[in-house]
Amino acid sequence: MDAFNNFLTINKLKKGEIASFLGVSRAFITQICSGQRKLPDDKLALITANKDWDTSMFAPNAGAHYLSLLSGVRGRSREITPEKIQSAIKEALNPEEKFLIGYLERKVSDQEVLIRELYQQIGMLEAKLDLARKGEIASVVGGSSDADAV
Repeated sequence: MDAFNNFLTINKLKKGEIASFLGVSRAFITQICSGQRKLPDDKLALITANKDWDTSMFAPNAGAHYLSLLSGVRGRSREITPEKIQSAIKEALNPEEKFLIGYLERKVSDQEVLIRELYQQIGMLEAKLDLARKGEIASVVGGSSDADAV
């Protein structure tokens, strides 16, 4: 499998390293590299989920698969809409891919909630800081300050 060999070369990975990451034997990886065995989809998903690696060499195969599905997307209408494309892709996904997408969507949603909460907390802190600054200005204008108390 040329894509897998390219993946190892580009990312400067040794067969033993990727075997350990995937939880398989080095011999298993050697068989994939020599074309005797196909890289299982679940192992490919593990590899492509790792953002530290360049996995672009795997994209053309997946892209061709999904693009071939778009031929039936048009139906009676000649217009291809984003909704039709999304629907065709969702229908083409295998259960593992659907699970992974659902998991990632939940993670993104959780992060969006956390970001909103952080912005709210920042807003509250900025308001408190403004009040504190106004309080300092009022105490100086009123003639009393911490230095006078000493």
